[in-house]
Amino acid sequence: LATLVNWVETLAHVYPVKESRVKFGQLRQALSSRSSWNKPSFDELMKEFDIVEPSPLGSSSDSGVPAKDYRWCRSDSPGEGGYPCGLWLLFHTMMANTDAQRAHLTLRIIYDWVVSFYGCVECAINFQQEWDEEEGSEQYGHIQSSLWLWRVHNMVRARLTDEDDSIVPKTQFPKVTGCFQCYNNETKISLFDGMKEDNEITKIMNNNPTHASHQMLTWEPENWNTEYVFSFLQETFCAASDTFVCQGFIDEAN
Repeated sequence: LATLVNWVETLAHVYPVKESRVKFGQLRQALSSRSSWNKPSFDELMKEFDIVEPSPLGSSSDSGVPAKDYRWCRSDSPGEGGYPCGLWLLFHTMMANTDAQRAHLTLRIIYDWVVSFYGCVECAINFQQEWDEEEGSEQYGHIQSSLWLWRVHNMVRARLTDEDDSIVPKTQFPKVTGCFQCYNNETKISLFDGMKEDNEITKIMNNNPTHASHQMLTWEPENWNTEYVFSFLQETFCAASDTFVCQGFIDEAN
């Protein structure tokens, strides 16, 4: 219960919409009003706050929210979009909207939520291993903490592409078309090296995974210009946010 309360309290600080932050604050108070919750009471509380249970991982049932009904994470392809995509979107948004003083705490509560509540046990174990190996607990400040989450996200995408032949290959994030400056000069040159025909270059620039180069499907830290990556993350996940953190970043960028 403590992890859940901390998670909701964090959302009350970093969610990008004020109305929702207020609602999460109220939910946090309600959750803290008891030392424990049985399932019927908890389910009733979730209904009171209009919280919808997502579809189980890989499920195409009518219960919850199927992948085809997501806005940013809509997909009909196996292993794409849906609930896992929505979680990564939420995690990155949380990091973009946190301030420097709270960034390591926000990252920590993301970790705690994954290992405590994520429905894919193997995924949670992998995330815990990455937390230890990549020193998640040693990340401080907004930039460092945000880039840690981005780095691990790409490591996860690379691992799934390598290990699971049943899913569409996952290119590294962001795509070269989404943030050309996020890649260093050597990588940008190599992506187009030997491309003679316009249609081949167009396929790469459209980032069709079938035609993606090896460097776009594997995690290789030297490929990136992390200064631009952080700016990209802020610009992307601060979109339409009304938090002071994101408003300050937008004002500074302008």
